[in-house]
Amino acid sequence: MSRLEEALARLGLQKGALAGQVAVVTGAGRGIGREVARALALLGAKVAIAARSENGQETEALIRRAGGEALFVRTDVGAEADIERLGRTVEAELGPVDILVNNAIVAPVRSLLEMSAAEFEQVLRVNLIGAFLTCRRFLPSMQQRRRGTIVNMISTEAFPHLSAYIASKKGLEAMTHSLAAEVGRHGVSVVAFAPGFVDTPGLNAIARELAPRIGTRPERFVGLSFHRAYVGSMPAEDSGAATAYLVAVLARDVHGQTVDAYQVLEQAGFFGENSAAGAPGPAEVAATSVGSVAQEAAPADTVPAGAAAAERAGNSQVDPERIAALAGDLAAALAETDAEFRRLPMVFRPLAMSGFKSKSGRSLQDWTRAVSQLCGLVPALRGGKAALPPDLRHLGVELDRLARYFREVPDEMAAFTKDPGALAEARRRSEARVRTIAELQAELTRLG
Repeated sequence: MSRLEEALARLGLQKGALAGQVAVVTGAGRGIGREVARALALLGAKVAIAARSENGQETEALIRRAGGEALFVRTDVGAEADIERLGRTVEAELGPVDILVNNAIVAPVRSLLEMSAAEFEQVLRVNLIGAFLTCRRFLPSMQQRRRGTIVNMISTEAFPHLSAYIASKKGLEAMTHSLAAEVGRHGVSVVAFAPGFVDTPGLNAIARELAPRIGTRPERFVGLSFHRAYVGSMPAEDSGAATAYLVAVLARDVHGQTVDAYQVLEQAGFFGENSAAGAPGPAEVAATSVGSVAQEAAPADTVPAGAAAAERAGNSQVDPERIAALAGDLAAALAETDAEFRRLPMVFRPLAMSGFKSKSGRSLQDWTRAVSQLCGLVPALRGGKAALPPDLRHLGVELDRLARYFREVPDEMAAFTKDPGALAEARRRSEARVRTIAELQAELTRLG
């Protein structure tokens, strides 16, 4: 069994889950796109591989050897005529398109001052306008048949020397949300999907050019980890399987949202209890390669915050002053985390913040806003109005991920420093943060 087949099996996906459906995957000649195409085909979809290079033929051959149905159509996604030809060919050979995955990219490593206007425009044409063209071509049929899924691949928040690529991907994310609002909930699902920090030929090529510019080595850059399950970047097969799971199972539930591969795999129970803690995160790589901030630590055997909350909740009366104190402590912990990120060299801050969001489920700013909103409820709670507003009703459960973020930092830190004093202090602070979250969850449970 190949790694991709094993990944699909761990996700509980059956081979016929997408039988009878037709998929178009752009940029499917290699890397993530190839694994997405293979995954969809293994689930029974007929897959059209839209790629500019001969690598698309290799993907087609791989799928056919595995017993799937595939069609390579040489395509420049930035060319309107090519997209129209792609549409006609796929519909004639395979049938109406049910699944569209916009994955094709170009990502030149340039500073803004080094990049020509023509090169910037080319990045936008492939990464953003190409997705617009494919959506415009295949959406009408999906709407007419009231079935379809569009997945637009996006990326990290920001990074130096990749300004055109990041601009195109942020634009694609915004376009995806707008399109989802336009189509509503009438059978077509539209999702912005971050496939993860994935080990691909493209990433390795970027690392060779980018790493020297940001003061590190290519292997250190590729070795960044954004999830405790991976020592280094995610295998492309896992990202392909996550995309397939999104299409086959989750698309309707996350219509109009931005989700990432780590969230999808976690929700599906992919990691189980065998996650590989101790992988270097982006903040830790920054600290060791440039000599910046020391991270915090927490004990591996800390009781999960949610479990502690359940034990302490009981049926006792809500204590507004206790909620205020705990929310204030958590707000201070978030402010300290923000200060730690700001002490990182500028080039590593986006990666550290992206890693935080991936692990905790929200951006640092979103967590800060949620806790601030909770603090604002205290006067009403003092007045006997013991209820959470709808947008905070799931906060108690969501806090589990934030607790896990704080709990996992020690393993990452211990990989880079052996200073017993720093580790002990970090452990103490992290234990306090996890305890604060557990006690706050208990109070929120009483609110119901």
